[in-house]
Amino acid sequence: MAAYSAGITGGDRHRSRAANSSAVALLVVLVSLLFVPASQAGASIPLAFGLTTGLDHDSLSRITQVESETGGHVSLVNWFQDFGSPLLGQRARAVLLSGRTPIISWQPVDPSSPAPNELARIVAGDDDAYLRSFAHAIQSLPGAVWIRFAPEMNGDWEPWGVGVHGQTAAELFEAWRHVHDVFAAAGVTNVLWFWCPNVPAPGTGRLTDLYPGDQVVDVVGVDGYNFGGARPGTTWRSYRAIFGGALSELHALSKRPIVLGEVGTVAGNGRAANWIRTFFASLDASPAVRGFVWFDISKQINTRVDASPSSLRGFRLGIRSLRRGIARTATSALGSG
Repeated sequence: MAAYSAGITGGDRHRSRAANSSAVALLVVLVSLLFVPASQAGASIPLAFGLTTGLDHDSLSRITQVESETGGHVSLVNWFQDFGSPLLGQRARAVLLSGRTPIISWQPVDPSSPAPNELARIVAGDDDAYLRSFAHAIQSLPGAVWIRFAPEMNGDWEPWGVGVHGQTAAELFEAWRHVHDVFAAAGVTNVLWFWCPNVPAPGTGRLTDLYPGDQVVDVVGVDGYNFGGARPGTTWRSYRAIFGGALSELHALSKRPIVLGEVGTVAGNGRAANWIRTFFASLDASPAVRGFVWFDISKQINTRVDASPSSLRGFRLGIRSLRRGIARTATSALGSG
């Protein structure tokens, strides 16, 4: 889908000419609200708080625990799925029925397939039956879902990354459009397409060379972490040092709303509180960034919200001091009610 659809897809818009005119008017209003320029938005649009959780949290118990610990409402829930796996429908329904929005980070790699290049299979149409099945499963859900297809596609650490297995930017571009078009042909209107590379790093190339276009993207973003020396070759870095250059590139290449797809910091021997408080203060000064998804998993390094007393203290203080506030829904964070 190339335009924002959550909250405007229900009802029969063809009952009469008058009803159709009203629907068109409503669509114009909602779209104009969605893409409020940053200069006009100010700090009035609340910030969406999201979490990436493990697949063992279908009960949403971790979500509600984090809300209780931090005082912030979680409106976005992200998880990862590989190609070939069916939609986790029960999980998606639970998230939607709780008033939150699912984000599916859909990784174009099939562990059961011997083919090293899944992008080539997608472009060739070899995965179309699976794509249609997944599309219809999304269509049956009681609300809008974000699909973050091929996340961090600019990184050589991902099997679908440009340059890995000989994959090219053009191939990635075509794969994105093909997946989008299969969903469109199936009549799916309750999906938003979330394009989300990693923050640029040496060897990752320019984001503009990988962007498939606003016609097939609804939300843009980047992933970035403060590894703080926990990984070889890394140092303690601020939010601005990590995200500043990437956000400038996003502003230049797209008019779509910006949401940080993955964010996290190491505990840093008590330094996390200040990093997280500064992170929230920076988002107050960056109204074009409409939300973030915190990586609430201990994977190689622990970036969970409550990884340390310092981390949790930073969240509590950061959310409490956030002038723009935390959004109750993802749609309100995007500026559409």
